[in-house]
Amino acid sequence: MEAKITTQHFNSEDEAVAEIRAMGFHPLTIDVPAVTNDFHFHDFDSVTYMLDGALTVTERDSGETCTLNPGDKAEAKAGVVHKESHNGFRAVFGFAVPPQELTHPIDKPAD
Repeated sequence: MEAKITTQHFNSEDEAVAEIRAMGFHPLTIDVPAVTNDFHFHDFDSVTYMLDGALTVTERDSGETCTLNPGDKAEAKAGVVHKESHNGFRAVFGFAVPPQELTHPIDKPAD
């Protein structure tokens, strides 16, 4: 898997936010509604710290699938084509750019 997954990496939202800031990224806690989407990519590097729920991610090129659970961290580089499936989750995201500078749509269609 091109994304780097670290299981049971952190213990609290405050710890996640502190790590994100230490990386020079911009933290944002989001409650994400349930979705199953098509393959897409993002044009920014990011990290995801799962607080509640579960998120299943499949990478297109490798075909690998992983599920993130509370306490897990995922690091993803810009341009990795993937799709997601979940019943809703809460996470702290760390963006390499300030959230107000993200281009829209955030999920860019894959070729």
